Amino acid sequence: MKRDEILETKWTRYYGEEVFTPQIDTSKTLYGAFRDAAQKYSGRIAYEYFGNKITYERMLTFVDDCASRLKLQGVSCGDTVLMSCSGTPYQAILFYAVNKIGAKSVYIPADMSRSEFAKSANELGVKITLLSVDAFMRYREVISKTDIGKIILGKYGDYISFTERFRSCVMKLIPLDRINIEAQRNELKKDIIFWSDIPEPEGVSVEPFEDAEEVSVYFLCGSAAGSANVVSMSSRAMNEEAGISGFLYGRDPVRIYSFISQSFSLGLSFGLHTALMCGHTVLLYHQTPGVIPHSALNYYSPDVLLGYPRMITSLVENRKVNLSVFRGIKKIFSGGTVMLGGDYHKIVDYFRRRSMDPEIIRIYGFTETASVCMYKPTFIKNERTVGIPLPGVRIKVLNPENLAEQPYDVSGMIAINTPAAMTGYEDSQANTELVMRRMRDDSLWIMSGDLGFVDEQGLFYYNGSRRIFDKGGMPVYPQLIENEIMMVRGVENCCAVPVVRGNDTIIKVAIQPEQEFLFDNDRLNALKDEVEDICRLELTESMLPDEYEFMAYLPIGSFGKVDYEKVLEIFKEEENEQKDPDYIGDDISSRDDV
Repeated sequence: MKRDEILETKWTRYYGEEVFTPQIDTSKTLYGAFRDAAQKYSGRIAYEYFGNKITYERMLTFVDDCASRLKLQGVSCGDTVLMSCSGTPYQAILFYAVNKIGAKSVYIPADMSRSEFAKSANELGVKITLLSVDAFMRYREVISKTDIGKIILGKYGDYISFTERFRSCVMKLIPLDRINIEAQRNELKKDIIFWSDIPEPEGVSVEPFEDAEEVSVYFLCGSAAGSANVVSMSSRAMNEEAGISGFLYGRDPVRIYSFISQSFSLGLSFGLHTALMCGHTVLLYHQTPGVIPHSALNYYSPDVLLGYPRMITSLVENRKVNLSVFRGIKKIFSGGTVMLGGDYHKIVDYFRRRSMDPEIIRIYGFTETASVCMYKPTFIKNERTVGIPLPGVRIKVLNPENLAEQPYDVSGMIAINTPAAMTGYEDSQANTELVMRRMRDDSLWIMSGDLGFVDEQGLFYYNGSRRIFDKGGMPVYPQLIENEIMMVRGVENCCAVPVVRGNDTIIKVAIQPEQEFLFDNDRLNALKDEVEDICRLELTESMLPDEYEFMAYLPIGSFGKVDYEKVLEIFKEEENEQKDPDYIGDDISSRDDV
């Protein structure tokens, strides 16, 4: 797409002379769009799963066959199919096969609690589910509490050739397929079948569903409302997102490895669907949440990586990954949360010391906008900005009280206008109305819940999320505090939380120093002084932390972020202990119980 063909905005000058955008007919369903891509890129490799390199043409055959098998098993238009088999060909194929029938998909993260699994299945009226064997064993105790009548089990080994089974990374997966299916049928009184045992769907055909405006995908998350919700997305929105964010990958075909599960919008929408719409290759491998699959990286040697900031930082620190793997990496996308300066410099320093220079592209978005809506071009050297909107997206900073646009450099709520907006929250009309606002010009905007501002150059800055609290009548934005502390070299991670002490609320910061600082009191004290100095220099008085505590490591929750509730719980326990006259305080250098 030529520059003059893009809707002229104040960000147009940043996009370059030519912007590659995949030609997607957004009036089509996900299946229809994939069928177009499969015909356009028929001979290219759509996905790799160990030794199997599947072309787009062959993947379309798999999708059509899968749709017929699902129909044979009773899946109909309007049904909801629950899936948890991320990182396998099953999930990639089912994504389009379910859509072809006109059914809806709901994706379950591998670490979802059993109670949330049952709650989601019941609220969404799930009658059929396709799970990996290990996922089934995790949730089998609560399946009896749902209306799920049919359970289809897919094995990791179903798509792995015999010769590949002796590789170390494959040998770790095969044991996850072991199950006595007859015993499970008898115990649960449910219809359980292996995918490989479904008979050939001879004579069964599926007429493609064609309404792109209907809900096609459910995501069991959602950040803009400040609480967990079920986000519903249409085919049109997912295809719009692919057309918007596709230029980030580029025109030339690449091999993409995502650390982010396809159970989340970023992993599914950007990591899978956008990649396939642009003719790229997706590298598939099941991974344990939060664990770097170094064996898979050594096996695949990808061109492009997609991950959470902390996972990428951990990757470059992992000595088990072959140096040759890093030499082949062209781009690294960091998303899911904002990458801070400390992480960025750590990654850049790693590659610079080895005379490597991959593009490190920071992306910003959330489920309600089908993942990506903003990115930071690599030529923008301002470390504090999160970047600019993608072509076709408009972003403003609004006064949260009256929705008036804020002046430059004045903080407010980040609002996004995108054709890739969600349909709404399936489980909360009130939250839908809170987050989705229609302006006087009839344009629809998503209220992100994130705070930030924009400067005269059109660059956006992130000031934190709705995780705010009150101190002495003044609002405190923990993310602002954490952003400054994370800029200090020697700080691995941190979080700021409110601690109630008597009638007052204090700001207490948990800091995880880098490994070499842990048992060196002199270096810890110097680091603490540096942290205090940067906070006094950069933060307003009302935002200054009252106390700092070093910890060996911080508990991590969803999306690679610190579990603030657990940190707060630890601090509360300490407060209670200090009320005991026999309590003896800990040396900050020896905190290792988190």
